[in-house]
Amino acid sequence: MNIHRKITAVVGIGMLLFLTIMVLSLNNLMTSFSSIIAEVDAISGDMRRVQDIVKEMDAMSSSVNDYLNTRGSRHRAAYLTSRASVRKKVDDLMMRDSNAGDRQLSVALRLDLKALDERANKIFTLTDPAGSDRMRSGILMNEIDAILARRERDVENHFKEERAAETNTLAEYFHFLRNRVLLLFLLILLTSIGFLLGFGVYLHRKVAVPLNDLWKGAAEISHGNLDYQMQLHGTGDIAQLAGRFNEMALKLKRSYV
Repeated sequence: MNIHRKITAVVGIGMLLFLTIMVLSLNNLMTSFSSIIAEVDAISGDMRRVQDIVKEMDAMSSSVNDYLNTRGSRHRAAYLTSRASVRKKVDDLMMRDSNAGDRQLSVALRLDLKALDERANKIFTLTDPAGSDRMRSGILMNEIDAILARRERDVENHFKEERAAETNTLAEYFHFLRNRVLLLFLLILLTSIGFLLGFGVYLHRKVAVPLNDLWKGAAEISHGNLDYQMQLHGTGDIAQLAGRFNEMALKLKRSYV
């Protein structure tokens, strides 16, 4: 193989190695960042689901209050629709693979829904909630409002604690990623330095040293030392050129005899 082909092959292998490390490093970082995004999305999704449940429970309370004011059957129907929606959302939330805090919140939401439904049903069964049973209905509505107020407070506290815990986790994860990035760049740097050193050693042994010997031999021959023989062996271009110089020196020596 000619020397320029060898150099081209070595450079190509080095570039391929460098690009492979770069691609693997970027893929590793993208995977890590994707897991962070997925975790943040999961937290946001849980918050949205719980907030939707709280809003639906508020809608149930509004339907009961509207029923007290108008005795309209459509408000009771709206209450039943909201209740069915809340039950489904709470069941879906409990079926999710969540942590202990989220499961505890799901159980609390189900218990609050049950307590709210019990008081709402009592209001619906009152004969005259706006008249003779007004005091009783007022007490029940106050209890419903207290349930919702407690639930909003518990949900807010839950997510405050969860966000704090998740923030600490993400901070530790980002610190881990930073160290990984530094490690990957260090690996790329060391690989590049190793390749350049190896390539330099290869050029020194295969090109620089033989060319220096060839230069010395050509200088000896040009000064009239036709007995000088270059000691370059192999099938490379420089070794073949040295062989031609040796042959030329022998032919010149014979021509002078």
